[in-house]
Amino acid sequence: MLWEITKKNIPLSSANSWPWKLTVLDVTTSATLASAALALLLARSQLSRTSRPVISYTSILDKSRFIRKPYRVIHARNAGAGHAIVLMLKYRYRIADPRSGTAKGPLTDWMDWHDVLDKLESHNMRDRVDFALPNIANGAGLPLGRATDADLELVAFTEKATVMLVEFDILLRIEDTLGDQHERVLICMSQRHRKELLDKLDKKRLRFWR
Repeated sequence: MLWEITKKNIPLSSANSWPWKLTVLDVTTSATLASAALALLLARSQLSRTSRPVISYTSILDKSRFIRKPYRVIHARNAGAGHAIVLMLKYRYRIADPRSGTAKGPLTDWMDWHDVLDKLESHNMRDRVDFALPNIANGAGLPLGRATDADLELVAFTEKATVMLVEFDILLRIEDTLGDQHERVLICMSQRHRKELLDKLDKKRLRFWR
């Protein structure tokens, strides 16, 4: 449409030379197609807004499906209107210093499930005993609605894991019904509750490193 409008507004002598002699569509047809394309874009944008998933998560003291006596359990759900499919989960953490309880080093790089599981176990934390990190496969659905027993359990920590980890984050990427992708970093380690636990255990926490 812009091409044809430009052609009609240049001198006639120039319009008869190349490349202005090239005609794709007339102005009327181009304008009709442009209007239809704009209407489709607006409709698609509106549909995207109404069906947009919202990643919501909770970090609470709750019963875990995988370990006994958890201290914190992280659940995720879709609080939006549309469906959401899990595309990717990545993990990173920061280990604690045994004596001070504060961070011993920097955050790790983002790792997949197998790598972070090996790393945590190398720090004397056992899967399904000291923590639980379910292997959530790509393509899993993120449950809709409010927090219920159907929420997706992402990770659970016992007192030992809570003391030994200063930070634990999850990078969650999902895809909605329109194929759009959404991403969020979930902060799974509550520093307030971790401090309360450190104060409660005092020097007894050192036993976790043995």
